[in-house]
Amino acid sequence: MQKHCAKTGNPLYVFDTEDLVGNARTLLNMEQKYIVASMKADDSNRQTGSNSSRIEVAIGMKVMVTLNLATEADLANGTRGLIQDIVSAMVLFKPYKYQFDPFPGFAPGLIPIFPSEVAFNIRYIVQKQY
Repeated sequence: MQKHCAKTGNPLYVFDTEDLVGNARTLLNMEQKYIVASMKADDSNRQTGSNSSRIEVAIGMKVMVTLNLATEADLANGTRGLIQDIVSAMVLFKPYKYQFDPFPGFAPGLIPIFPSEVAFNIRYIVQKQY
């Protein structure tokens, strides 16, 4: 990424991810962090895909989609393309091949991608101190 940014002059965007607990949306304690970090992406209770705590992207970066995000817009597992722009928390992705009508307000071929949120369960036993 740093070579790409140095070559193109584009800035590196770094997005930190976080795991939160329940409706109160509090940060995980150390034991909960350990449980989540030790889970595999294919665990039946887990739908997060990876344990990455940081995502780095840059305009002009080559990317491949690894989930079926919007098959009607040719945004499915294996789709390759480039990051065209990054605006606030939105990434504009342009696949190399596409056959869909333009999204309203966007140039042909551009697909806006927004941050996602996924819920999953962990087994966590609270032990009372006596």
